[in-house]
Amino acid sequence: MANFRDRYKTLWTRGIEMKALILILTLSSSLNINANPKDNFEINTKGSQLELIEDEYKDCENELFYCGNKTLHIRFTDVIDGRFYVNMLLTQNYMEPQGAGSAVVLFNPIEVESSDQSFSIELSHFSFPWYVDLGLTKSDEDLDKIYEINYSKMVPGKLPRFWLWSYDDSDETPFFFEDLDADGIKELIFVEKAVGPRFTSEYVIYKSYSNTNSYRYFDTLGYDRSFEEIFANTPNALQSHAKIKSDMTISYINTLKSKISNNWKYVGAKKGWSCIVSVRPDFQGSFSGDDIKIFSCDVDNQTKLSGFKNSIKWALLDSMPFEKPREDGIVKEEIEFALTYQ
Repeated sequence: MANFRDRYKTLWTRGIEMKALILILTLSSSLNINANPKDNFEINTKGSQLELIEDEYKDCENELFYCGNKTLHIRFTDVIDGRFYVNMLLTQNYMEPQGAGSAVVLFNPIEVESSDQSFSIELSHFSFPWYVDLGLTKSDEDLDKIYEINYSKMVPGKLPRFWLWSYDDSDETPFFFEDLDADGIKELIFVEKAVGPRFTSEYVIYKSYSNTNSYRYFDTLGYDRSFEEIFANTPNALQSHAKIKSDMTISYINTLKSKISNNWKYVGAKKGWSCIVSVRPDFQGSFSGDDIKIFSCDVDNQTKLSGFKNSIKWALLDSMPFEKPREDGIVKEEIEFALTYQ
């Protein structure tokens, strides 16, 4: 699955690069372009020639891509967030992965007192997860066809709060509801995937005002704008944010401690003996003995202290690699925790 996602990102990048290249060359008056996406093609420039050979660029033949321009009518078959029927128009652009392009998404409340509670969101960059197959074909020209998608079968989306650079949202829904500011009213978040540096996504936040079913644009979380900046003037949001980080950190540390304890073997230790452990894993979760510090031990038999500390060291090494946390940033590069012998 990881390799498939890597291929997806590679194809996405190549598609963007190809579109940019064609646009730049088109602006030159000296160009002679024959760029039918269904044929072999080459781009001629004055005094030189740049050939894009079919054997090198086969994205049009790849099952991820629909090589053409088409507006798709998509209907979600389930009620979303228990409140909305959702339909959308997706302009499937040439050389984009299937299910990617600009979109207009229409939300219709299942219970409304007046029709003005329906609302629409316009997006320049919309994309479904890589595993959603719309079944597009080169010959499919039925513009009246409605493509149906079950929203609940996609991986639920979640706002990355702490470290956007390494967060992988390629499996997740393109939009979701989440109460970000702890006021009891969920915000609507749309994910514009891989539009920022190093394939980071931008999370476009819409708020419901006056507790209605209608939403308006509020802010965008991205590589240059953090959660703390967006909700700097909302104390409840910051307090909730801090608690979420604390809970995620505790959960992650407990998972590591459980794994280490299962690999910890020492004959002669007493229940309750403990030490503080500090370890600095690399990005793959690996480390060496030099990356481990063991200190502040509570051991009532000093003759066994050295052996007790060595047993902890080997338990840590036997527990490699450490799993990555759900989000980088919830723990520091140097992880510190207490280990108690049970």
